[in-house]
Amino acid sequence: MMAEFINELNSKKASLAIEIARTPSVKLKEMLDRIYAGEQPSKQPEIQCYAYPNCPFSTNLNCQSCYLAIPRAAALQSISDEISLKIGKLINETNFPNLLRDMSVLTSLMDRLTEAKTDLGKEFVEGYIDLEQLKFDYNIVIERMERHTQYYLEEK
Repeated sequence: MMAEFINELNSKKASLAIEIARTPSVKLKEMLDRIYAGEQPSKQPEIQCYAYPNCPFSTNLNCQSCYLAIPRAAALQSISDEISLKIGKLINETNFPNLLRDMSVLTSLMDRLTEAKTDLGKEFVEGYIDLEQLKFDYNIVIERMERHTQYYLEEK
């Protein structure tokens, strides 16, 4: 019985992976952008649906146990991880054009975080991201960018 349950669960995960692999790259990128921004709807506000609007389980009342469901918290955690990665890269980067590129990406991620705070509430976001530490780390990056910009301009 347990083996059947595990096999069914693995089968659903494999089905989703196959569906993702079959999705044309342009459509997949658009969908991932919507998921990343928290804009992919579902039947419940705290969940996003990979298959929306073509729900294969239209009679289900909620999405919590659906293998196609992506909790908003998962997208928020992904944004948090990417912000941490970019901050780490910016703190260690010495090439000015790379600093500008990574700062642009970090700014976009910070915009997504601001949207999440507006849409989901600061308290919800703080459940996944230490906003005080992020503010501290972000200020270090800003100071570093200012020093590198000044140095770069003095060289020219």
